[in-house]
Amino acid sequence: MNRLLRRPEVESITGLSRASIYAKMQKGEFSAPVRLGTNSVAWRAADIKTWIDALPPARLGRSSRTTSRAAAGPETSTPR
Repeated sequence: MNRLLRRPEVESITGLSRASIYAKMQKGEFSAPVRLGTNSVAWRAADIKTWIDALPPARLGRSSRTTSRAAAGPETSTPR
């Protein structure tokens, strides 16, 4: 039997926000939920696991985001 996950649990497992989940669904990058009732949906745990397993591995090392202005050296300013 495949377990069904409600949105707060999907957010917790994936680390995605509600908005990110629905944005990825619109782009076809995240599985659609199944309808449980008029106002409730859930995701199949197997679908979430498949999505996680398909994520690319993290790249280690410095990225441009870790480079700060301070690392570039002190700023020089000309007195006015």
